Amino acid sequence: MRQTLSIQNMSLDLQTSYSSLHRQLKATHILLRGSSRRQQRLSLDSLPNELLIHIFSFLELKPYLISRGVCKKWQVLLPLADLHPIRWRMLDLYHRMLQAPEFVETRPWILENLRPFDRQAYIDGLLAQHSTAIPEEFRLWILEWPAKMAIFGIWPGLPMVRFPHRTVRMPSGVNWMAYDTPLLQALVYDKGSLDPKENLTPALLVWRTSEYTRWLLFDEEEPELFGRVLEIAFPDCPSFYPTKSELLNYDYDPFEIHDYDDWIVFLEDQWERCLLTTAKVPDTTITNQEVTAVDLPLSYTFGHLLPTNFPSPPWIDRHAPRFLQDIAEYTLD
Repeated sequence: MRQTLSIQNMSLDLQTSYSSLHRQLKATHILLRGSSRRQQRLSLDSLPNELLIHIFSFLELKPYLISRGVCKKWQVLLPLADLHPIRWRMLDLYHRMLQAPEFVETRPWILENLRPFDRQAYIDGLLAQHSTAIPEEFRLWILEWPAKMAIFGIWPGLPMVRFPHRTVRMPSGVNWMAYDTPLLQALVYDKGSLDPKENLTPALLVWRTSEYTRWLLFDEEEPELFGRVLEIAFPDCPSFYPTKSELLNYDYDPFEIHDYDDWIVFLEDQWERCLLTTAKVPDTTITNQEVTAVDLPLSYTFGHLLPTNFPSPPWIDRHAPRFLQDIAEYTLD
């Protein structure tokens, strides 16, 4: 009997000791975890400024913007970071937009109609059609630019609709960047070859009206073309980009072309145009009745001026006999 009681007491003692030890270990774990977190906070704050600046140099656009709100010290150090030059240019454009008094007037329609899209899938879709390269300014803009800062309706996450007239919020025309999937097309460019298949360059259709067509060029093999943005207005064919020597030889109906060095330069110009529109055009509210939805699928007519038509063949199908015939038949005397 005494042995039984002794065993029972021992068991109770062990349970009590175990429970006490468990509580102590748990308390110690909590204390250590809190201490570790405090050490982490202290270690981040105590890093040398040079090391913090080096770390900041690897930030993408959105984390960089958010980091400015962490503390005054970071606000001072962040501008000293060695960011990618294209990110610096995007940051400059971002701040110029925010500082413009007209900025708020340009946001309502954009904020009401934004929709999410897979940014990396957009880039991958372009690479699947032209696997060599994507202009870096455009790639970083797609991956990192804040959607709510879309400029003059140019953004894949806005609907593909046709605007009847320019307002302070949207230009007239169709946002082709919102097409169902990003689609490179074959823009005719005279490279001096007798073979029509060689006189083509891949381009992304950005925006169209009945008066002009905007293209982003993807031809890495032609350094003078790669990454440039063209705004072409020509009465016969928005799908043809003449060489500079050809431009000088026209004595009648010359091409009207705005040629931008890269995507960021183009966006800067679009923002300036937006501000000019704000100053000159009354704030006309766009109604749902005026905005026309673009029905898919779209038809193709080479060189057609209708802003809701494909003016050029898809790049991946550019060697199809029908498309080659369209291109071969188009010549400039």
